[in-house]
Amino acid sequence: MPSVGRMKFPHIEEPGLRDRVQRYFMAIFCFLYFVLGVSVIMCGGLLLARRQLECSYMAQYYSGVCLLLAAGCVTSFFSMCGCLVMRRTNASHYYTPLLLVLIIVLVMEVAAAVSSHILCHIATSGQLEEEMQSARDKFWTSSGSAECLNRLQTDFECCGVTNYSEWNAVFTNSSNHDVFPSSCICGSNRSSCMEHTVLTGNISENVWVWWRPCYSLVVDDIFDSLLITRIVGPVVVVVKVIVLLMVIFFLHHISNRSLVGAYIVNPSQIRPPSNSNGEAPSLGETDAGWVQMQERQKGQLCLRGGKPVGAAPESISFSRDESAHM
Repeated sequence: MPSVGRMKFPHIEEPGLRDRVQRYFMAIFCFLYFVLGVSVIMCGGLLLARRQLECSYMAQYYSGVCLLLAAGCVTSFFSMCGCLVMRRTNASHYYTPLLLVLIIVLVMEVAAAVSSHILCHIATSGQLEEEMQSARDKFWTSSGSAECLNRLQTDFECCGVTNYSEWNAVFTNSSNHDVFPSSCICGSNRSSCMEHTVLTGNISENVWVWWRPCYSLVVDDIFDSLLITRIVGPVVVVVKVIVLLMVIFFLHHISNRSLVGAYIVNPSQIRPPSNSNGEAPSLGETDAGWVQMQERQKGQLCLRGGKPVGAAPESISFSRDESAHM
């Protein structure tokens, strides 16, 4: 006689299983983007930590680094918010806002790389040299220019824009001043210094000044910073796009496939349920029960295809004939 058995699907009784898997998957995705954002912030912060932004004309050459830093901050902030939100609410409500934010961040990082490439050409076109010479000529008339050049000469251990001797012309036109600014005078470390004789009236004095010009050192520093930006920006964009494509693939896979499977049970080991008299049901009773079960579960689960089309049932009953084909 045919027998009827029951097969339970593991964990399918839990409500919102698919939505919960999607939410935790999106939380992991947001965490990966948060790590990338923090890495970009650290890189941009290190590049700007020792830069001399007191000079207003020099800040523009580090705008690519600042743009990359801003992209890292936006990525970290929204990724952190996404990690907190995705674990508690329906993830599908936030796909579109997150996608828009990610597109904006990717555009910012691409713009940082492109602007860095352009600024490298501007720095060597002669514009930066003219701006530094203009600041040097205003050394005694503008406190901002004086502070900028003093900071540059102290940190880069240099003197003058293209040569230390150009300060002679500047100070010749200014009375009651030393020949060199104090930032040109070497300290205890004289490895990059040279001795220079200064004539003050009839008195000569030997001083040690930095012999390296500031312009070449500043250009090299700008090139190094922008080179890192041109490398880090595209690499981060590629990594983010790869992660985004993986997330889209897995979310599509999850939304179109069954999340759970059924245990394969030998039909001969399934104990048929007894009727009200304690006897095994007849074929007619079995068929009637099977039809009733199918009617109740109609539109809820596709038994053979394995793809759910509605809410999953708690259990599924099938006859021995049906299980034989499994």
